[in-house]
Amino acid sequence: MPSVPVSSDDMTAPHVDLEQIFAASSSALCILRGPDHRWDKVNHVYQELIFPGVALIGRKVRDVIPDIDQQGFGTLLDQVYATGQPHHGHEVRFQTGDRPPLYFNFVYAPLRDAHGAISGIFVEAHDVTAEVLARQALQAAESDYRSIVEQAVDGIFRTSPDGRLLFANPALARILGYASPQELLDQVSDVARQLHVDVARRTELVDTVSQHDTVTGFTAQVRRKDGSTVWLSFSVRALRHPDGTVREFEGIAEDISERQEAEEAIRESEARYRTLVDNFPNGSVFLFDRDLRYTVAGGTGLAASGLAPEMFVGKTIWEIFPPEVAARDEPALRAALQGEATWGEVPFGATTYLVHTLPVIDDGGTVVGGIVMTQDITDRKRAEEQLQFLAEASARLGASLDFTATLQSIVRLAIPLLAEGCAVCIVESDGTI
Repeated sequence: MPSVPVSSDDMTAPHVDLEQIFAASSSALCILRGPDHRWDKVNHVYQELIFPGVALIGRKVRDVIPDIDQQGFGTLLDQVYATGQPHHGHEVRFQTGDRPPLYFNFVYAPLRDAHGAISGIFVEAHDVTAEVLARQALQAAESDYRSIVEQAVDGIFRTSPDGRLLFANPALARILGYASPQELLDQVSDVARQLHVDVARRTELVDTVSQHDTVTGFTAQVRRKDGSTVWLSFSVRALRHPDGTVREFEGIAEDISERQEAEEAIRESEARYRTLVDNFPNGSVFLFDRDLRYTVAGGTGLAASGLAPEMFVGKTIWEIFPPEVAARDEPALRAALQGEATWGEVPFGATTYLVHTLPVIDDGGTVVGGIVMTQDITDRKRAEEQLQFLAEASARLGASLDFTATLQSIVRLAIPLLAEGCAVCIVESDGTI
């Protein structure tokens, strides 16, 4: 921005090339005359930047800008004119009407006539709106980031390549049992030695991130302040110097202790139930986790049905069964996860199964999954139906001496057991039907 010389001399003096200064300046320039601050001269930048399309020459600033005193500029102009002392403003907000606000670095400098009396004010304003808005946006983003970091549930941290803890948010301090992030930073100087139960895991983490820039879901057991341990899942990225060397590591640490304990309980349950699963007679056994994903499948009935454990293990009920079957089975599985046992007879094709769904509970009394036990009761159901038929048939035979009526009653009883849509014909001794 060209410098504009301002002195106590009236800028209309012959030795000041006013027109050239106003035309060449990239700043907004104007001259105000008299105690009521009437515009006497403005340059193109001033006109187009601040008052585009508005006639200014000869008009009072308070007539054009009704709220100039509320914005503070009217009082400043009055003071400069009254005292003869210039005023400098830095990144001051200014707005006219409903236009977006602008920000200026500016100077109000008094102008004197040939007798030394103040005759007006010279205004030079440099538009710094872009810089101010950019800084405000950055500050807002930093504030939002700081708020997110401080309120995050997961731990957020930065460490140096040699293991110094550079930053920790409140969640990480809480997870590790420290009263505050500052206490954590003050007491932990070597992450690998002081926090990691297995130092080799820290070395592996550093090597992996250094080589690939990022790592996600890296699990490690870490010591808390009181000596207890916690399982953390790390997602980390490397921040590098311009020459490519690692400056620091930045990451998130999620407390997965409960999940690890649940997975361990499930593994123990799987081992405990394995013998039962593999040798379960005339049926099948399935273990499932809290996501309704099968972790174990087996039993003599599985192979007899032409099925294999691989068709179930690692998959949810929605991935295995048709939607209507998954919807039918889901309530019983959900109930087991709430600690409730259920049972029922479930038809599957031509086979009928007796299905028991039970919760799997660890030694601490926590439900960590569920177990489904199925037994093929098709033959038993048929035997029960046959016995029921014989009992009802005997009762009907003894209920009437009318041969035709009794026979028709027996036929109606037998048809459902034979097949859908079947017919029974009675043949007389002479061959007629």
